[in-house]
Amino acid sequence: MIIKRVSLKNIKSYKEAEIELPEGITGISGLNGSGKSTVLEAIGYALFDCLPYTQAEFVRKGEKTGEITVEIEGGDGLRYVITRKCGSSQAYSITDSLGQKYEGKEDVGDRLCEVLGYRVADLDGLKSMFENAIGVLQGTFVSEFLESATKRKSIFDPLLHIDEFNVAFKNLLSLKNLVKDRIDRLENEKKFLEGKTIRLEPLKDEQKTLSAESLSLSGLLAEKRQKLAETSSVKESLDALEKSVQELDSRFKLKTAEAASVRREVADVMTQLQACEAAEKKLAESKPGYDAFLAKNAEKEKLEKQRLERDTLLTTINTTSIKVTELRTKSAAADKALTDIEETEKAIPALAEKALAQEKLEEEKQKTRSMIQAKDIELAQVRERVNKARGSKGNMCPILMGVECGAVTDFSDYFANQTRRIDDEKRLLEAQAAAIENQLRELKNPKLALSMLQEQVKKKTAAQEEKAKLANELEARNAELMEKFTSLKQYEHVQKEIEQANKDIASYKPAYEAYQQNVKMAGQKASFQQKLEMATVALDKCQNELSVLEKQLEEKRALYDKDAHLQAKATCELLNREVASTAAKVEEMTRRAKVVAEEIRLIMEDLEKIKEIEKAQAEENEYMRFVDISRNIIKIAGPEIVQLYIDLISREATKMYCEIAGDRRLEIRWTADYDIIMIEDGRERSFKQLSGGEQMSAALAVRLAILKILTNSDVVFLDEPTQNMDERRRNNLAQEITRIKDFRQMVVISHDDTFNANLENVIEIEKVNGESTVRRSQVAGP
Repeated sequence: MIIKRVSLKNIKSYKEAEIELPEGITGISGLNGSGKSTVLEAIGYALFDCLPYTQAEFVRKGEKTGEITVEIEGGDGLRYVITRKCGSSQAYSITDSLGQKYEGKEDVGDRLCEVLGYRVADLDGLKSMFENAIGVLQGTFVSEFLESATKRKSIFDPLLHIDEFNVAFKNLLSLKNLVKDRIDRLENEKKFLEGKTIRLEPLKDEQKTLSAESLSLSGLLAEKRQKLAETSSVKESLDALEKSVQELDSRFKLKTAEAASVRREVADVMTQLQACEAAEKKLAESKPGYDAFLAKNAEKEKLEKQRLERDTLLTTINTTSIKVTELRTKSAAADKALTDIEETEKAIPALAEKALAQEKLEEEKQKTRSMIQAKDIELAQVRERVNKARGSKGNMCPILMGVECGAVTDFSDYFANQTRRIDDEKRLLEAQAAAIENQLRELKNPKLALSMLQEQVKKKTAAQEEKAKLANELEARNAELMEKFTSLKQYEHVQKEIEQANKDIASYKPAYEAYQQNVKMAGQKASFQQKLEMATVALDKCQNELSVLEKQLEEKRALYDKDAHLQAKATCELLNREVASTAAKVEEMTRRAKVVAEEIRLIMEDLEKIKEIEKAQAEENEYMRFVDISRNIIKIAGPEIVQLYIDLISREATKMYCEIAGDRRLEIRWTADYDIIMIEDGRERSFKQLSGGEQMSAALAVRLAILKILTNSDVVFLDEPTQNMDERRRNNLAQEITRIKDFRQMVVISHDDTFNANLENVIEIEKVNGESTVRRSQVAGP
């Protein structure tokens, strides 16, 4: 994996920046605090879930959300874009060059473990790899080697995958226990099946006995079934004869009941026919009264219609009378309104003279107010001149503006006289205005009263027209009322005629009701005559059929023997029970034979299963021996492999350290508890005994050796690797770094310009007004 591009937005001191990282060795240069390490921290957070402080501290001050975008080339050769936000948003995604996108910390972490190419299972593993090997942050490069042995083991054991040997040893123990459980289960299953096979011989003996007894019972069953068939044939013949007798007897009884019913029907019809004839006689007697009743009813309906017309006419007369009264009231009101208007016309001349006087007084009032305002203006001008005269140097003339007067030394008397004169004139005008106001109040606004009277006079024509209209309408309504009274005379005798009609109807009502009661019955006479004829024919037919059935019944009873029939039924019942009993025994023996055969078959299958179990037991025992051997190998080989890695890292670290120090006599040994020992001329010094520059060089050499041998990483970051080094060591480290070819991409973060001058590519970071920017990127000279 190599990194192509890093984009930062609102991350710490960066507002928005983009940094391209080429392959080879690249330096990130800038003053302390310019934001160089922030680039490494952003890569660690986006790709390895490693952040040395809270998200809130990682977001630019004043912003809610920061965003990091890292473009990489994965171990599979595809391009990937990883975007991670921090602060108020926790969005995290990875998108490949094929457009496949994964979101969420869990899915993104799993995908990063696949594409980065490191042998780790989850984000925790990536974080440990970054913190302790790939991207060790400034300040922790040396400090981790100064920790206690226990702390160092917790840091570096995961890098050497020591826990994998322990886990494998423990997992194989679980596998061994699992295999043992399977062997035990197979043995228990075998014993269970062997217990089931004990019944095989008794079952075979029972199978032979059942076969012989079943054959004997089958012969006996056949004999009984033959005898039952013969007896059943005799019984069925007698059953048929008995059924025939019963059917004929039933039909004879039904036909007898039917004949009785028909006889009752004939009697009922004759009774109904007699009633019809009586009703027919009464109908003839009541017919004249019935017709008279109908005629009087028709006459009454006409009279009722005339009464309705009379009532409607009376209602119209009442309505018209009310309207005439209303019109008379309105006409009187119109006369009074017209009289009031004429009286108003007489008062207008006198009121017009007062209105004219009011207009003259209002004009004088307005003229007086204007003169008062003019006096106010004149008084203000005099006061302004007084103020100017007091504030001017010399003796300035109050009349000729800007002219100094030598003859008069004091103008105060002049201004006082002017002020008194204006005040007197103003008071006189105000008195005149008050007198005018009193006169206007005494007049009581005749102009308004005149206007109202004139408006009333304008309504005179409309009042006259309204009066004429009401007179015409009243005359028309009176004529209409007289016409209605004339029409009412033709209905004078209607009420008496209705009363006489009611008396006549009451006298004819008994005949009418008698006719209504008998008309329906009299109309049914023909129908009942037809029913009588049909019932008589049906009765003759029933009697003939009854004679035939009686003869057939006597013939069948002569042929049927009841005792012989009872004997045949009893014999059949006995034989049926014997056949059923014998058949049940045969069926039970057959069922049992099938059960025994099935049990024998299952036992034979169990015997085959026992053979298979014995074969599986042999295979599991062999597998158990293999697991034991594997655990022993891992137990012995694990520490040896770890020690081999430590020796390889020590040799590679020695080589790098000698190049940095420029001294081939030195040796670096990385111990089993991860302490760094320096050997010089046979004398050993622990890491804590080394100088600051020696510690930085030794720690750098060991970490680069770990990356080269354990991680197979294409990328490495060095954050301030020259810290505490003298100039010679810095130059040697720069030269040594340029000779390292084990990494496709190496990023060195340093504020040391002398060191950066030896690198291939340099990216300069500058902070201006609290904002970090990528000022320029260059390829350094040789």
